[in-house]
Amino acid sequence: MAVCKTRAPRWGIISIMVASLALNGCVTTGQDPATMTPAQKRMRESADEFNRTVIEGAVVGAVAGALLGALLSDRNNRGRNAAIGAGAGGALGAASGYYVAKQKESYGNKEAMLNSMIADVQKDNARIAQTVQASNEVINEHRAEVQRIKASLAAKAITPAEAQRRLGPAIGDQKYMKSTVDNLNKKQAEYVKASQQLKQENPGVNSAELDRQIREMSQQISHLERNLADLVSETALSPVA
Repeated sequence: MAVCKTRAPRWGIISIMVASLALNGCVTTGQDPATMTPAQKRMRESADEFNRTVIEGAVVGAVAGALLGALLSDRNNRGRNAAIGAGAGGALGAASGYYVAKQKESYGNKEAMLNSMIADVQKDNARIAQTVQASNEVINEHRAEVQRIKASLAAKAITPAEAQRRLGPAIGDQKYMKSTVDNLNKKQAEYVKASQQLKQENPGVNSAELDRQIREMSQQISHLERNLADLVSETALSPVA
């Protein structure tokens, strides 16, 4: 008698994909928070909200995409298509969930929705400004520490291994800032897409202030990117980097 074997959906693979999306952007710097300077702590406090919301959107999208891929597939391809749906849903959830969420909120008219979107970008811009200011201080702290490390090495007061250990916080902040910049760019892309969708669905709507706030966000992200480049340069110039 023939026995029909069915392939179990690749839920293990899907779970790994969703978990990897959740971890994307969450960087462990290896530095004890108790040893962080006030500027390092402020930088994380102001930036962590962006990292969290982008990751949450990606995870929700991944789960929804996996379920849809499984439901629309035949039994033999269910696991593969669920995995594909998880990947596509994760990218979509991270990039376009904002406007969909806004549409689900209750507004009397599109002008009220537009004003709420403007307020959201203004709030994020204020938080990014705090992140940029804190990162300026962090860069200066690491720049001074790199100079002290170089001087100590030149005087043979410390070993290369000790110099490498002392350089650790700067490298950790470099990774953290890179993750934050990536997530901020995703957030800004959400706002750009939301503005485009709003104008497509409501011809004639005055989105000038929303677009101005989005441009301001782009400028602040560019400032943070320059700070990141400065930190990369400082650590690269170190003799133990």
